[in-house]
Amino acid sequence: MVIILLMGPIYGFWILPDIGYSNSVGAVVILAPLLFLVVFIGAIWLQTKRAYSSLKGFQKNIRYVFSANGYDVYDEKSFAHISWDSVYEAIETKRSFNIFFHKSFFHVVPKRCIQQQKDVDGLRKILKQSLGGRAKVNSLN
Repeated sequence: MVIILLMGPIYGFWILPDIGYSNSVGAVVILAPLLFLVVFIGAIWLQTKRAYSSLKGFQKNIRYVFSANGYDVYDEKSFAHISWDSVYEAIETKRSFNIFFHKSFFHVVPKRCIQQQKDVDGLRKILKQSLGGRAKVNSLN
């Protein structure tokens, strides 16, 4: 990243004037943050892709079962039960339910994996009843 940040001033002060651009400071102000942003997003994408491809098959198939007592998380080799008392908050987004068990750690339950709308509504109801104000979900239909 440091090398990329240094490339902006080099490009702006030495290369641009040589090819006919006279406002090299303006170019640095515009190009350096833009280049940093592109590389930063690319690095995050690449790290995510590598991490996902390194998962074993059984780690990619996760099942959640929700009830009034909490929720269970299964894969082919392990199991965990999380009670609602240990859930920090639940937030519904356009594409998922994010269930936080700490301020920065959470389970993502993609809505595309919930096959029927009645199950999405049922999950909203369980979250609202079990978490009260800690559940930030859309209103029930």
